[in-house]
Amino acid sequence: MNGQEYFTIRGHVADEENGKNLAYASISVKGKPIGTISNSEGNFEFHIPAGLLQDTLVISFVGYRNYRQQISNLTTGMDHTFGLKQNVLILDEVIVNDQRLTAREIVEKAVRNIRHNYADEPFRLECFFREIEQENGRYVQLSEAAIQLYDKNFTTKRRSIREYINVKAVRRSHVFRQIKGFNNIGSAFVDLIENNDVRYQRGMLNIKRNQYQLDSVTFYNDRPAYVISMTNRLDSGQMLIDTKTFAFVSIGLERRVRQQKKDPYYFKWEYQDSLTLGRTMFSFHVEFKEYLGKMYPIHMTEREIVHIYDPETLKIHIVKKERLELIVNEIIVDKSAGDFPKRKLRRSSLFDIGEYDEEFWRHYNVLELTPLDEQLVADLEKDISLQEQFKTSTKQK
Repeated sequence: MNGQEYFTIRGHVADEENGKNLAYASISVKGKPIGTISNSEGNFEFHIPAGLLQDTLVISFVGYRNYRQQISNLTTGMDHTFGLKQNVLILDEVIVNDQRLTAREIVEKAVRNIRHNYADEPFRLECFFREIEQENGRYVQLSEAAIQLYDKNFTTKRRSIREYINVKAVRRSHVFRQIKGFNNIGSAFVDLIENNDVRYQRGMLNIKRNQYQLDSVTFYNDRPAYVISMTNRLDSGQMLIDTKTFAFVSIGLERRVRQQKKDPYYFKWEYQDSLTLGRTMFSFHVEFKEYLGKMYPIHMTEREIVHIYDPETLKIHIVKKERLELIVNEIIVDKSAGDFPKRKLRRSSLFDIGEYDEEFWRHYNVLELTPLDEQLVADLEKDISLQEQFKTSTKQK
């Protein structure tokens, strides 16, 4: 990529004492705006510019002490195991500091502090985006994109997408799905971005509608954070809030179908051929990172299950599962943040799939596929390898 040399760290993040995998740990370079995320098995591959060898690798995970190691002490291309120690919390100290705030008061204060804790100047996120689709137990499509996402500032009053994007590269498998009309990567990307409830205030932080409970206090990035659960008529969720700055460290929500005899779908619309599409489960998670005194999103996930069924008989024809994932590789906040070719992001945005650039992807930080995803590769590679599919899926929409 642009002739730059890279130092590659391959690693596995685990609990130092019991060896438990630590999924979706944050991996970064101390004081630098670059990073990646471990996968659901705790594995990662991090491509770092060779000029940062004297800097420090930092690994963070909720409830654990940060792991730190000078990058030059590691071996490029070699598999490393990084053991993290659980962090012991002294509850009395936190109780004294917070003056026994209720969960609702903590959330209210965090909402008031959004403008202070999040970027009020233009910024750009260099992102990796992945969409995985499954129908009736078989994986039918894999789409990945390298995206530049630009935001003029962070405000709580916006109810619709306002970011700008540039799609640097896209790669995609062939399409094996039965469902028609769901082939827009751009629409899936917008769906994921809209889940940032700190950014768009879609309901998780609705103080009047929701109930909140302070479950515990934990540590993240060597700082104490409140663990607060949220519930309402349809949703349940959890958020981490820094005890000193009252910044949202992470938020996550799940909406599941309520058991009903005749109609178990909480959201539905007409599909085609007298069939209906109904959603049975939806969940998302957003994690933030502090950089230069402000918080920026670094990891987003969404999962969804929908049924295509006959509304008369309730017979299910297709069960569709979708997984969306995004990791932020770099945060850019200087004057160059908006200095790139960009266009306004819309729900109808289409990502052109041009010629596959294998060299570009060689050192681009992506979320590693896990051993559990072996079925994905097996399902998609029945006739032709994924690399060949990437090369032959050009110019699709």
